[in-house]
Amino acid sequence: MCEKAKQGVQVRLLCDGFGSFLASDAPLQRIIEAGGNARRFKPMSHLSRLAYLNFRNHRKLLVVDGKRAILGSANLVEEEMSPHETDDSWIDLSLEIEGPAVAHLQAVFCSDWNFVTAENLPPSKVAGCEPVEGENPPGRLTVLPIGPDAPHEIVDDFWLLGLAQAERVWICTPYFVPPPHAVRALELACRRGLDVRIMVPNSSDLAPVDYARYDFFDDLQQVGAKILRYPEKMVHAKVGVLDDFVAFVGSANFDVRSFFLNYELSVAIHDRPTVDAIAKWYEDLVPHCERGLETRSAWRSTIATVTRVFASEL
Repeated sequence: MCEKAKQGVQVRLLCDGFGSFLASDAPLQRIIEAGGNARRFKPMSHLSRLAYLNFRNHRKLLVVDGKRAILGSANLVEEEMSPHETDDSWIDLSLEIEGPAVAHLQAVFCSDWNFVTAENLPPSKVAGCEPVEGENPPGRLTVLPIGPDAPHEIVDDFWLLGLAQAERVWICTPYFVPPPHAVRALELACRRGLDVRIMVPNSSDLAPVDYARYDFFDDLQQVGAKILRYPEKMVHAKVGVLDDFVAFVGSANFDVRSFFLNYELSVAIHDRPTVDAIAKWYEDLVPHCERGLETRSAWRSTIATVTRVFASEL
């Protein structure tokens, strides 16, 4: 980013104030000194840390020249950007997007940037751009900005509508702490005989969330859901596959925060070839997973009950 800024390219980096609280200012300052601009979304002090627990900017987005974008759940962190896979590498999923949808994605970035800087950065001027010639036929997708600046409860509506219509429901999420009505919708889907699968890392980077999910999984497994725990690595991808007609990819977890409290960004993909490719990515992980719940103990049951009380804060 510094090298591109030195070349005169407009470089802007926006990171969440809460999520990057422990990160040094030095990399941001290097970008600024190189001619770019770097800011924190809702920067915070030590005294205000808990006050900014809600309304975090959890979006992960790169936009290049208004023509190409990378969107998904991967952060700019060492575990996801090392050139070679290591034991500490995370499993994640991002999409490279070209064409008219990039204008909508850039508009989301501009909105976030202007909120922080009051710069009045204009949205993309390439809303009518065409896919690069010679590439595969264009896919069809819907950009879903999620959060206080987006249509009310859009991710909640998406899941409830999809669960009511689908015959296959495959979910991958690192953190599973859903709101009650989403759990109810999943239970109803199981009782209808749907193929409901929920994939999580066996151990995520947030141990309290791993305990909080236990009772949710116990209830769902009793009505027929398949619980898949990936044992070897942190699975950080946020993916949903509903039949062959739609796949959901982005930054939103299947939890209360992503449904109602965070700024998130995802896309709903509607073309069959892309949905099939995402389903294949999911299927390739399944053989590595352990099935069902961890062994239940009195200690785990107690911690699960306690953490579930505070689930919405996790």
